Amino acid sequence: KIKREQVKALKEHTQIVMWDVLSGDFDQKRDPEKCAATVIKHASPGSIIVFHDSEKARENVLGSLPKVLKHFANLFLQLIHETTFIIFRPIITYLYKEEGGVIFNI
Repeated sequence: KIKREQVKALKEHTQIVMWDVLSGDFDQKRDPEKCAATVIKHASPGSIIVFHDSEKARENVLGSLPKVLKHFANLFLQLIHETTFIIFRPIITYLYKEEGGVIFNI
């Protein structure tokens, strides 16, 4: 969690951008279907969606992210190239291979 002092210091030279949709992938009581449903229900144009890159979240991320990407692809969102996703490269590389080389900007 970010502290007020940190926000103040960062605001001087950085634009702070926060997420607005939490997939819930870290919760091992949830299944991938529930994580995908949460994202699809709450995401809107411009949303920043959180999926975690951790062993704890792996099953839910890999099970829900393809469903989320397909959902938004069906809504005609913009196609982008794999290398744009530097932070999430391990997950995106997996999806890139599994989904025939098509990645979507959500």
